[in-house]
Amino acid sequence: PSGSYSASELQKIIRGSSSILKTVHKGNLKETSQLVQGLAAMIVSLSRNSISSLTGSESVTTAGSGYDEISLNGITKLKSLSQKEKDAYERSRDERAQVLAMLSETFATMTCANYEQIRLVSNTIQVVSTDADDLSRTTQINCKNKLVEVADAVVGLSGSLSKERLTELSMPVLATLSQIITASNVHVSHGTLTDKRSSMATPFGDYDTDWESSRDGFANKPLSQASSAFVDETNGVVQTQVSTEVTSSCMSSITKLTKSMTSKLVMNDKPMNIKSSQLSLVLQKSEPASLSGSLVRTGRSRVTLPTNMCSVTGGPEGRCTGARSSVSLTAMATPTNPYVSAATNNGDCSVSTTSEVVTLNLSDENGTEISVTDTGSSFFDIFLRKDPTFEEPNYIDPNPMQPIPRIPEGIEIPGTADGPFGKNRIAEQKLILHEFQLTGSDQSVHFQLRFENFTLGVTPCRQFLVVGRLWKPPSLTDASEGFDWWGMIPSHTRFCNETPGPNDPDPFTFFVTNAEYKEAKARVKKSASDWDRSIDKLKFGVREMSQAEWNRYGPLTRPSIPYEYTNQFSIKYTVRIFSASCYAIKPGQPSWNTGGCTVGPLTTVRVTHCQCTHLTSFAGGWVESPNTIDWNYVFSNFDFTKNPTLFVTEIVIAVIFIAVFVWARRSDKKDLEKLGVAPLPDNNPDHKYLYEIVVSTGMRRGAGTDSKVFFILSGERDETDTRHLMDRSRKVLQRGCVDRFLLAVERPLGSLNFLRLWHDNSGEGSAASWYCNYVSIIDLQTRRRYHFVVNRWMAVEEDDGAVDRVVPVAGNQEL
Repeated sequence: PSGSYSASELQKIIRGSSSILKTVHKGNLKETSQLVQGLAAMIVSLSRNSISSLTGSESVTTAGSGYDEISLNGITKLKSLSQKEKDAYERSRDERAQVLAMLSETFATMTCANYEQIRLVSNTIQVVSTDADDLSRTTQINCKNKLVEVADAVVGLSGSLSKERLTELSMPVLATLSQIITASNVHVSHGTLTDKRSSMATPFGDYDTDWESSRDGFANKPLSQASSAFVDETNGVVQTQVSTEVTSSCMSSITKLTKSMTSKLVMNDKPMNIKSSQLSLVLQKSEPASLSGSLVRTGRSRVTLPTNMCSVTGGPEGRCTGARSSVSLTAMATPTNPYVSAATNNGDCSVSTTSEVVTLNLSDENGTEISVTDTGSSFFDIFLRKDPTFEEPNYIDPNPMQPIPRIPEGIEIPGTADGPFGKNRIAEQKLILHEFQLTGSDQSVHFQLRFENFTLGVTPCRQFLVVGRLWKPPSLTDASEGFDWWGMIPSHTRFCNETPGPNDPDPFTFFVTNAEYKEAKARVKKSASDWDRSIDKLKFGVREMSQAEWNRYGPLTRPSIPYEYTNQFSIKYTVRIFSASCYAIKPGQPSWNTGGCTVGPLTTVRVTHCQCTHLTSFAGGWVESPNTIDWNYVFSNFDFTKNPTLFVTEIVIAVIFIAVFVWARRSDKKDLEKLGVAPLPDNNPDHKYLYEIVVSTGMRRGAGTDSKVFFILSGERDETDTRHLMDRSRKVLQRGCVDRFLLAVERPLGSLNFLRLWHDNSGEGSAASWYCNYVSIIDLQTRRRYHFVVNRWMAVEEDDGAVDRVVPVAGNQEL
């Protein structure tokens, strides 16, 4: 259908001059659906061509990676384009969005009273909403409103439809509902130009004005970037409100449809799988006993059900099997976060827009939801896989200048000798420290270590001791300091020769559980001051273990203090630290929470293992450790001879910086002088009545003057003598400048009437002329202001050739 229309139709439709629009609005349902689908398909084709020409890949989309194999996250690719290319893409995207918005207005005229009408309407909306990037707020709302109506119509017909026909009718509706949810959330951070303009016309949201806030803000950005960021943020505030409404309504409709489809399931039949680009749905009806411990795959994730499903579902032992014991399981996954507006309650470990969300639900034979709040000793093991475009953080070399790291030598402590002839005690750290900062309180921590040039089963085995502590560095020498957690990497030396099984934790990861981290955080908060921000710092100490202590330290076997071994490292290593959280949210809740879920031991950098005791929607939060600078290491390896070029470059840069700094400081002082008020040199010290004179010189070429400028100021009571506008410490009346002078007179002049202003034309060349914008005079005793608007040349070669002008005080109309 896209070949039926040319790209020029876009502009005609936007201007309202296209004959197609008239046909769309006048046609019957079938004709209207065909025309709308044809136009929408053309727009999808134009979108693909636009993206392909910019990025080299027609499968790029800013809506994240869906479940179809061709969709890829395009945010990174689009950000890498030049500003000119970005602007061109956004303009064409906005044009497409405007056309789709106009097409979506036709949905209100479409009826969906029977099977065929529902099929036509749902297919039409599905084509219109194919590209989430191009769906403006108007389109999102129009699609949402019609889809809610369509879903209700499907539910109304479900009683008279077979399982197959109900599934056929529901699938496009479910797919389109998920597409609209994705679009509404993507546009929070990636709105169209039209939506951004309309957002700026709305009342502003509750913005963060705390200058100490951790929010990025706009203060340190260039004006153009700050302006663009402010527009984006305002659009995000408005779009978040729309997203919340769209997600709530669409999720409610999805729930209604899945309940209708579940009612058609047959006990112990093969699970029903429905999959689209933005939705994966598994529906299954079975006995609790047969569900126990079973594996369910939905989207990119998988769920292992508890082994005690009979007690979880609340049925007596006699009802775990049989026809009256049926339980329906609904497992739904969306590739992007549908609750993007919901905050988290756990510091910086947030749920991203591209986080997959898995929703689990159980219902009885009557379709009533089974409330599950506690599974006892068993869990719903949920394995949440990250978006395929997720980039794993690199392992970091903590000692890049050393072929093999070394623990610092012990330091002699003066005054600790036993007697006059004894030796002072040597204080040894025994550890190399690594730091990680977290602001949350309910999350796990994963410290990963990798040996350089290590081959499984070939390289001689090594085992490292890892100790960790919150707030303060861990210690192996001082029992009063100690450490909070300890472990070994690998967890057992057998993993130097064998690979762990698929259900075994990574032996090269030291895992701090939620409970262990929460306990340490609570203990630290009792001891530390409220203002001490170092309580969020985790410090890990690492050392290579001697062969005599391999596999010694388990959960119940703590390393002794003082630690007796002093061997150095024999292999180079790199580290990676990250933290994970498991979140849950129920429809209508304003934020994600960690209650009822903990991070499991099978968590990896790509998969978050959540162990949950209840049913709702689940997602994984994640934060990685930045590449920090170890300043102790930097200064201990400060050697000019190793890299003279680098040091010479830094010295030259430092010298240039100092020179520029001195010049800038002198310029600042001169600017401060310009800001001051200069007393007129012919003021009489005995005169105490003061006026401030503000003189503005124009920006025109040659507007400034070196001529001597004089004035006489006249009021109702008196007038001044001839006075000279000058400052002995600097040049005044230069182009584009505003100069301030202090005039002293013997007594008040009364209400000012006019100002006579002239110069002697003594300046050389173009500096003889002067263009004056205005003169403002402030009575410093009464604070009354008088304005004399000039806006003319005082030059023999410009305007009327006059260098002497009488300017009356300006009235309200002139101002």
